[in-house]
Amino acid sequence: MFSSLDVAEQWIKRHALSGTVTLYRVDVAAYDWAIASGHFKPSKPRHETSEFIGQFSGGDVHYHYEAGAKVG
Repeated sequence: MFSSLDVAEQWIKRHALSGTVTLYRVDVAAYDWAIASGHFKPSKPRHETSEFIGQFSGGDVHYHYEAGAKVG
């Protein structure tokens, strides 16, 4: 876990790593963040149930790297 994307990218570059970095929000659930940022809009009654909210995983931000360089 890194405190910032910049710190993570420095480490990835230093070790010429390949893989994925996922940004996680702190103190806000993915469901609430996705709604507040406009990435998801509940459109069905089930979208507001505990079961749906508990399984929600949308809105994750991923960055991909190959040999220490960001791809895409």
